[in-house]
Amino acid sequence: RVHENYHRRINTGQLNSLMERIVHENNPPMVGTRRLRIYYLTQIGTAPPNFILFVNYPELMSNSYKRYLLNRFKETYDFFGIPLNFVLKQKNKKNPFATK
Repeated sequence: RVHENYHRRINTGQLNSLMERIVHENNPPMVGTRRLRIYYLTQIGTAPPNFILFVNYPELMSNSYKRYLLNRFKETYDFFGIPLNFVLKQKNKKNPFATK
């Protein structure tokens, strides 16, 4: 069972539905006048499962909120005993005046 979970792949739609529910239950804390916003996430690897979260400001992710997210993932997808990794990436804001 652990081997199966270690190699489990979860589609992006399911991940984003889960993340929406998790964030709705417990919003990320405010840091100054800003709040972390998670736009979407996707799985980027298995063995161990790795996920990339596209956010507005990666530096706003507190260790406690990251642990909260990891624990909810472990509960939902039976990842207990398996190391999970969240990579935070800032979502590029499109600049209409930028040249290619």
